[in-house]
Amino acid sequence: MNEYDKKGYLLQGFRVFRLKDAALQEIPFHYHDFHKIILFLGGEASYIIEGRTYPLKPRDILFVSAGEI
Repeated sequence: MNEYDKKGYLLQGFRVFRLKDAALQEIPFHYHDFHKIILFLGGEASYIIEGRTYPLKPRDILFVSAGEI
């Protein structure tokens, strides 16, 4: 087993959902076995993909490939 946890599941061809959290805590490194598209609507956050940090600005779009940490 690797050192990172697999998160989430996808039973359909795709899934759309919205997350809103004013006090979002740091999320441990993990991966998914599906691709993700993230539209950052606002606030202050950064996203780390494969060790590279991306500071987010409102309306940024992230594409995360399956299996990326």
